Amino acid sequence: MPLSPTDPQAFREGTVLGRLRSVLGGGRGADTGGASASGEGDGLGPVSILKGIGALLKKESQRAIREQRMGNVRWPSRDETRMNPNWPGILADFALGKAAPAANRFRGRPVLEDAGDLKRSVQSRVISPDTVECGSSLPYADALHRGGESESVTITQTIQERLWNWMKMVAGKLVRAESAPERREKREVSGAVKGDAELNRLRSELKMSRESYRGRAVPKGERERRQRLEVQVRSRRDAVAGAAAGASASMTGAEASKVGAAQKANRAATSLGWLLNTNLRGTKRPIKHPARPIVGLPQTLVAEIETMLGVKVRAA
Repeated sequence: MPLSPTDPQAFREGTVLGRLRSVLGGGRGADTGGASASGEGDGLGPVSILKGIGALLKKESQRAIREQRMGNVRWPSRDETRMNPNWPGILADFALGKAAPAANRFRGRPVLEDAGDLKRSVQSRVISPDTVECGSSLPYADALHRGGESESVTITQTIQERLWNWMKMVAGKLVRAESAPERREKREVSGAVKGDAELNRLRSELKMSRESYRGRAVPKGERERRQRLEVQVRSRRDAVAGAAAGASASMTGAEASKVGAAQKANRAATSLGWLLNTNLRGTKRPIKHPARPIVGLPQTLVAEIETMLGVKVRAA
């Protein structure tokens, strides 16, 4: 970013100059005698200003990643660019040996902030008396900044196997979530039957009758009594089980939430099925990126620098 200095004596303290002083570690103000052309002394000269603007560029880049915009230019989300789930990132995760993709691979935002490599890579340096350079050395940074194409990792059989195993695991979670209400109902019905006092009393009487006449002839009256108890036990058991099943019939809020989350995860996993095509093995897939400005200064900030510092700033 070339910077054409004007009269150093015209430098005035302001919001941006205060920021420059902050990033440069302080210093006495322009009201103490202005800035020297060499950048030495009490003021801020062109070289120091360039360093400060470089630091501002880096800070604005970090802010852009944090706020998902550069000034008034809003970055499109992955949902808007139909890149959710983030299949290139998922392939990269499996290439690293992970058993499952990172959670942020299924979120529309934030973009360009998966592992923080891009944010850390942005650096600035003064390359001439009127120019400061700021950018990233990552090979794909320009495509992310201006819009363009990059490539995924090479798709291998191992990656596809890990993807398939993960997809099966996600499908299994959905099956378990959907069957959870039925399993819960069986547990609750069984617990209700086991815990019913009247049913237990009837069963106890029936058991005592059987044990009392073990190995002996059962009198007619006792046989009739035993038959009545058996009927009462079956009737009571069915009534208790029916009441418990009725109380458990509806899906709870927690169960519904788990089913919804499992269905969403399964839809996302299923949408990646095209990556299992064996014809893709040994290939790198193109990734289309929209423009998301990473390095730069909002025009309002450029105007403030020019006004407050008395310099002309333009992008190279």
